[in-house]
Amino acid sequence: MPMFGNVQYPGLIGWYWMLTIVVGMTLTGWWYRRRALRLGVETDTRIPFIAAGAVLAGFLLWQPVLETIAAHVGRGINLYSAPWLNLPILFASAALATVVLGWTFHPRRTDRQRSVGVFVGVLLGSLTFATVGVYMIKGYSALPAIAVALLVLARWERSTLLAIVGTVFAVASIPANHWLWSWDLRDAYLRMGWTADWYDGQTSAVQHLLLPGLVLIVGGSVAALTKHRAKR
Repeated sequence: MPMFGNVQYPGLIGWYWMLTIVVGMTLTGWWYRRRALRLGVETDTRIPFIAAGAVLAGFLLWQPVLETIAAHVGRGINLYSAPWLNLPILFASAALATVVLGWTFHPRRTDRQRSVGVFVGVLLGSLTFATVGVYMIKGYSALPAIAVALLVLARWERSTLLAIVGTVFAVASIPANHWLWSWDLRDAYLRMGWTADWYDGQTSAVQHLLLPGLVLIVGGSVAALTKHRAKR
């Protein structure tokens, strides 16, 4: 059972993460568009908006699809207990997303082909994360999705700093989502004296999200300082 099941409004948590990713991608597109206009250069800023739309579509589509598959093919069994059903979907969607996105970003693709490819590739990628989320028993499967988005953006921008931040964030998101040999971030905080009741979902959420959040804050601060020094 995900840890956020112990908070007051667990049904709102999924919508919060979905809106966080969609709004984050939309703001990213706006920022790049603003920078392009300020610098007077032409750049395709539709990609983040299209990706945000695909994430929203995947959020609304894949959960009922997977539940239907589990009900009919798995005879109502939970996908967590049916790796023979969930894992093929996971690997197939990941492979298809990789192929589609690889085709999409070939230099010879037209803007229309790239737009369609991004939507289809991200939509398939969201299916991969939906199946991965089955095993993210603490309910923070959005963290790996954010990590992948950071790494893709780092590749697009050829940014070493962003690649480092994305990699460290991805590593931090693993113990936030699953126990590693009976160890997770909450255990680390307990050893440091930060105790909390096992059923206190709100404190547990803070403990699991604190480290990934600090990675983003530190990474953003370093980027801002680097940019400030470059202007001087």
